[in-house]
Order: sequence, then structure tokens, then C-alpha cells
Amino acid sequence: MRFPRIIAAQRLQTWLLVTALVAVLLTGLLAADLARNLRSVVISETNKTLTNAVGELMQSARASGNRKTPFLENLDGELRRVSYDVLRSYPDIEGGFLWNDEVVGHSFPTYTEPGSALRQPPLEHQEVLSALTESRRSGRVASRVVQDGKDLVLVAVSANPAGELSAWSLRRIINFSDSSELNKRLLLVAVMGISLVAIGAVLRLSFNLQRGFEMIQAGLERLRTDVHYRLPDQNHELRTIVQAVNTMADSRQKLETDLRREDRLRVMGRVVAAGVGECNDESDRPGTRRRHHSRLHPI
Repeated sequence: MRFPRIIAAQRLQTWLLVTALVAVLLTGLLAADLARNLRSVVISETNKTLTNAVGELMQSARASGNRKTPFLENLDGELRRVSYDVLRSYPDIEGGFLWNDEVVGHSFPTYTEPGSALRQPPLEHQEVLSALTESRRSGRVASRVVQDGKDLVLVAVSANPAGELSAWSLRRIINFSDSSELNKRLLLVAVMGISLVAIGAVLRLSFNLQRGFEMIQAGLERLRTDVHYRLPDQNHELRTIVQAVNTMADSRQKLETDLRREDRLRVMGRVVAAGVGECNDESDRPGTRRRHHSRLHPI
């Protein structure tokens, strides 16, 4: 016995839902991993950019120092032009130089014009000096990462072991830990959770319907040979169908019982009719009538 095509497609629908569930789970895992690694990725890429920037600043400062201009007399102005030219190719990066521990040649090409007066906040200056100390000790570019409220501040310093001039670069990422971004991530997680629950509920219903159809099909096959069998009521979604099949089986069994009773009565009627007919035949024979007559009138 085969069910309609819509029921036969139930298995395909189930596998499609399983595929959708796996896809949503993988998307959730990837989104969670991306959110978790976002900070480390941003820090890594920014540190590379800052390191390249301080390297170019040092090279440009050495080239500028070899010119025949009064370098020491106009140190800040000369280095400001150098840092501005270098940092123009680094969006959102500010930087400059340090003469011993004093900031000189500070520029921020992305947001200011050449020659603009800039002031370095105390927290940034403290991190620059801390990185300077480490760079002088190690001989390599030193980096610093610090959270300033909602902003993320990244610093790179390259000290010149043979001289008093060092280069530094800095980037402040505004609202890097903004609560709105966190709310967006939580909303994404909530939406994905609701999707998982919905798909799980549909999958549960689909599996129950599939098992119910298989049970009904097996029960109908058994009812062909066993009229006393009834389908078990195990599925709430298909309870009406199961009850209808069991009612049909009860009606069929009752009808067959009535038919058997009628057949037995019909057979008994035929037997009785046959017996009465034989008695009538015997009474109609001539010898039988004479014997009865002699008994009534003896000689």
C-alpha cells in the first residue's frame, strides 16, 4: 500500500530540515568565533600597520637629517613635515618623533592640516613612553594596547639605540567596545536561537508524522490478515486517522460476524428444510399408507 505523494515527500522534507538545522548551527558557530576573534584580528592588523609606519618614519627622519637645512634649529617643524608626508598613506594613524622623552614632529594627516598644533593626551603619552623604554631595552619595535573607556588605543614605538631620536605611531579606535555592537551580537544570537528552536520543533513534528505514517501503513497491512488487530494510539498528530482506521476495522469485524451468523442460519434453515422434505416423502409412499390403514382397522 502506498500513500499519496505528499506523504511520500515527508522523508525528503525531513532531510531538508536537517540540512537547514546544520547550516544554522554552523553559521552560529562561525558568528560566535568571529565575534570572539574580532578584537584579536583588529589588534594584529593595526599593530602591523603601526610597525610599518614607525619604520618609514625612522627612514624618512634619517634622510631628512642628511639635508643641509638647520635640522636642530627647526627640529619640530622639520619633523612635522616628515611625519605628515609619511602618515598620509596610513588612514586614521597619527604619529611623530621623540627627542629623548619629548614629543616632536606630531602630525595626524587624516584629520588635521599640515602645521596644526596637536596635543597628546596623558594616557597616550604614558603608553608611548612605556613602549619607548621597552624598545630601547630590546632594540625592536615595542607595542602597547590599552582600553580607554569605549576606545581602544594602540601604540608602536621604534627607538634608535645610537641616537636620541625615536619614532612613534598611534591609532585610537573609537567605540570599539560600544554596547550597541554588543546588543547587535546578542540580537543575532537570539534570532539564531529562535531559528534553532523553530527548526527543532518542525523536525520533531516531521519525525512524529513519519513514524506515524509508517505505523499506519504497517497496521493496515496487518489488518488484512488479522481482523482483531487495532492500531495503537501513540501519535497525537495522527490520532484522528488512527481512530478512524480502528473504527473501520470494528465495523468490518462486526459486518463479518453478522455475515457469518446469517450464513449459519441459512445453512441451518436448509438442513431443517431438507429434513422436513424427507419426512413428507416417506409419508406419501403407498406401502406406508396401507400399514397405517391396517393398524386402524384390524381384520
